[in-house]
This record gives sequence, structure tokens and C-alpha cells, in this order.
Amino acid sequence: MKHLLTMLLAFAILLLGISAVSCFLFFNTRESTQSRRHSRIVLYRSSDLYNVIQDMNLASRGYSLIHDPGSRDTYKHNEDECQKICTDLMQMTEDNPVQQENLGRLQIGTKDFADVTSRIFSQKDPKPLRSGQYKAMNEVRGALRSIEEEENRLLSERENYTNTYFILGGSALGVQFLAAFGLLYSCWHLLKQHERENNEKLEQLKTAKDVAEQALEAKDRFLSTVSHEVRTPMAAVLGLTELLSLQELGQENNELVNLTLDSSMHLLQILNSVLEVARLDSGNVMVQARNFALRPVLGDVRQIVALEAGKKQLTITGFCDEKIPEYVFGDELRVRQILTHLSFNAIKYTEAGRVEISASLKAQTADETVVRFSVIDTGIGISASDQRRIFQAFEQASDTTKRVKGGAGLGLTIAKELVELLRGQVGVMSEPGKGSTFWFEIPFTAGHA
Repeated sequence: MKHLLTMLLAFAILLLGISAVSCFLFFNTRESTQSRRHSRIVLYRSSDLYNVIQDMNLASRGYSLIHDPGSRDTYKHNEDECQKICTDLMQMTEDNPVQQENLGRLQIGTKDFADVTSRIFSQKDPKPLRSGQYKAMNEVRGALRSIEEEENRLLSERENYTNTYFILGGSALGVQFLAAFGLLYSCWHLLKQHERENNEKLEQLKTAKDVAEQALEAKDRFLSTVSHEVRTPMAAVLGLTELLSLQELGQENNELVNLTLDSSMHLLQILNSVLEVARLDSGNVMVQARNFALRPVLGDVRQIVALEAGKKQLTITGFCDEKIPEYVFGDELRVRQILTHLSFNAIKYTEAGRVEISASLKAQTADETVVRFSVIDTGIGISASDQRRIFQAFEQASDTTKRVKGGAGLGLTIAKELVELLRGQVGVMSEPGKGSTFWFEIPFTAGHA
């Protein structure tokens, strides 16, 4: 009941407000009607003025052709009428600065026309003066056009006002209907506006998509060029440098060659990482699933990284949970890549101790097996703030680490992209000075031999 009374009170206030507005609108409608009548009178008078000026022009032409004295009388009569109409128009439009300016131009043009015409009447050969008369007549016509255009604009505006006031004034006879209609119209207008905004956003998104596709295509072409034009000579450099390292060049020269070989291999590794990230971003990397044995993959990765770990005298350990099926169905190559990137990253930031590469069973159903892989090191560790950004491209734990350890900061980015490609998730657990544990979980379909 309280809500109903509130609604009735609000409706009563709305009714009084609309009634007051309606009275105001009806009053303005009356004034607007008078203004329209005034504009039509101005248009009629300007039309009369045009006809009078045309008669003046014809009278002057008639005199210049046949020297008829009656033409001079006709011109004089029309000239007086022209002055009278101009005076009337000046009075009727005294509150309109635009029309006053147009009438000022008209009077100047009329005066020029009268001056030239008076000379025509006073000379026996008026032909040379006709050009001045034409010019003055053009000025008069231009001023008349401006007067009519301005008054037509005012008339149209006043007609719009009158129609609007009349329509809104009728709301006094049907306040509820108009309120409902206004509400529906507002909703329709908002929906149309929302639709237009959505269409504009769709067009912008389409344009942005086209630009992005063009940029992606350009990037693909660039990658193709880099792949062929850079990696090919790099392979030659590596091969030749390796051949030099097998020669007896003296201890100092052999050390320089070995350093060159290590730098070249490091450069090729960075190049391969950049290309791999670009391929992942472009979506050109596809999952190639098949049945494979998981345990040999772990062993192969440990052997691959053993040489690099041996340079730091690190121990490589690991295990595979016996509950994991012997065969699983998934992308063996991508699993190897992920483990390799994480393992090399662990070795890079570990100066002493061990690196463990292992796999355990996370969950298992009749159709799916989720395996959790872990790469554990005893390295420098990572702070909580750095853990949030190490998986971003070209990011490392800190600028100091980047200067000391080097690298492009793409290994973890590639690993994260590949894990997400395999519908998995990746993360890290670490504390500064206590080592790190990088893990990722991959869902596999149970395979068979």
C-alpha cells in the first residue's frame, strides 16, 4: 500500500508538471504561429521586391534598345516602389542581424544599379554601361537569395517549433498515454543507440582484426626469411668452428675457438627460441598426439641436459611414478620440449647441488590420466614478486640476473605456451636461496602398447 501511494503521488506530480508544461507549450505555439506568419509576409515582400527590380531592369533595357520615354517613367515608378518595399523589410526584420546585413547588401546593390541606370538614361550610347548594370543586378539578386534563404530557414525552424509545441501540448489530453509512449520511445532510442554503438565497435574490431592479420602475415614472412637467411649461415659457422676446434692450433687459439663455438651455439639457441615464440603466438604450432611411452622421455631429457650439468658438476636425478600407465596418448615432442626448457633453466640458475626431473600421477579416470611433471633445483630461488612475471616473454627474475646469466628470457615463455597448448597448467614454487620447483600438469588419454 505504501508503494502504491508513493506511485500515485509521483504520478500526480508528473501530471501537474506535464499540465504546466503543456500550457507553456500552447502559449509558445501561438507565438510560433505568429512568427511563421511574419516569415511568410517577409518572403512575400521579398518576392514582390524581386519582381519590382526585374521590372526596373526590363525598363532600363527597353530604353537602351529603343529609347522609349515611357520606359523611364516605368523605371521611376518601380524605383519608388523598390525603396518602399526595402523600408518595409528593414522594419520587419529589425530584430534579425543576419537579415539586416542582407538588406544592407541589397540597398548597396540597388543604389549601384540605380546609379548606372541613371547614366544610361542620360547618355545616347548606353551600351558600355551595361556591364556595370549586370554586375549591380547580380549583387541585388545575390542579396535577395540570401534574404529568402535566411527567411526560409527561420520559417522551417519556426514550423518545427510549432509542430513540436502542438504535439507536446496535446499531452494534456492524454498524459498517461504520452508518458508510456515516451518511455517506450526512450527505450527504443536507447536500444537503437546501443545497436549503433555495437555496430561501430564491431566495425572497429573487424578493422583491428584485418590489421592484426596483415601484421601476422608480415611477421610470418619475416620469420620465414629469418629461418632461411640467418639459420643457414649460422649452421655453417657452427660447422666450421667445430672443425677448427678439432685442430691443434695451440692452447690459446683453441680456447678462443671453443669460446667462439659456445657463443655461436648460444646465439643459435636464442634465435631458435625467438622463432619458437613467434610460431606459438601466430598459432601455427599444432598438437600431434600419438601413443608413446612416458618413462623413456624422462630418461632422454636427463641425458640431454647431463652434459650441461656436468660443466657445473651438478647431479641429475629423477623418477617416474609407477602408477603412471606405461603408454599414454599425447604429443611426445611437446612434452620433451617443455621438460628440456625447464631443465636447462634450472641448470642455468644452479651453481651447486642437483636438478631433479620427475613425474607423478595427479589424477586418473577410465578415459584420462593427469600427470604432474616437476623440475626441482637447488639454485638461487625466485622471490614472490618475480614469480608473477618470469613466464612473460623476454623477462627474467631481475636485471642483475639478466646481466650475470645472460639469455633472452624466452625458455619459460615457450614452456608456458606449450603447456597451455596441451590443455595443461604450469606454475612455480620457490624462495630466494632455497631453490625452485617448476611444475606442469598435462592431461593424457590412456594409451596402449
